[in-house]
Amino acid sequence: RNDITNHQDYTCYKNLQYNSVLSAEIKTLKAGSLKIGDGFCADSTGSSYDGATAGGLTVEECATEAVNRGLPGFEMRDQNGASTCVLLFVNGDPDFVDFGAFKATRSQGFATGGVQSTRNDITNHQDYTCYKNLQYNSVLSAEIKTLKAGSLKIGDGFCADSTGSIYDGATTSQTLTVAECATEAVSRGLPGFEMRDQSGAPTCVLLFEDGDKDFVDFSHFKATRDQGHATGGVHSTRNDITNHQEYTCYKNMQYNTALSAENKALKATLDSVLSRLDALDGGSA
Repeated sequence: RNDITNHQDYTCYKNLQYNSVLSAEIKTLKAGSLKIGDGFCADSTGSSYDGATAGGLTVEECATEAVNRGLPGFEMRDQNGASTCVLLFVNGDPDFVDFGAFKATRSQGFATGGVQSTRNDITNHQDYTCYKNLQYNSVLSAEIKTLKAGSLKIGDGFCADSTGSIYDGATTSQTLTVAECATEAVSRGLPGFEMRDQSGAPTCVLLFEDGDKDFVDFSHFKATRDQGHATGGVHSTRNDITNHQEYTCYKNMQYNTALSAENKALKATLDSVLSRLDALDGGSA
């Protein structure tokens, strides 16, 4: 164009290799994902994934969402030129809920593990294109979620403090994921937690310092292990105790002994005030 102000200052060059489709694929690769093909994404068994959808995202934006969240991949759905980003979740992932602009709309999937192929035998498969998260690793994905929940994996064995003492532990009969157990520990201001694996059945063990008055039965947790003498934060693991091989130790990265005590004191004060208010309400009734 030579009809725009200052055009004489500019010289135009064309990229001879430019291809709009290829350019989009390069951006997707840079975002950490690879186009597998047309159709629904499937795992090694041919099962499809649960999907959370949101409109208005480009392929690379959808790829970035999938990679940043540690998901196995994503699909782009094209309906009459209107594109939809579909983030993929393995069966049973607790993060498969509505979040941000995404809605957990497709819950019939049974896939586990990474994306391996595509399915073209499902209704509307022609509307979908499958992309694989090249960085996906099911174990690493669990660790990413645990880190997001505020905890860090220390290693195998029982958690121990700076003196090598272990913690009192409260266990639950409910099946919690590592990320869910981490959320329980962090939200309660505890030093950390352990995951016990007995023949493939995981158990969440919340850790308490010696003498913590909150070490009692609560909700679905039972105060089952009371031989601990640990104080302060998690520093290491112990592998010299019976059944240590069944345990994995996680540290609450936000744990602060003094702050935890302050939080508990504030909670006790609040509980006392609420109890007195309830008593007053009962008297006035």
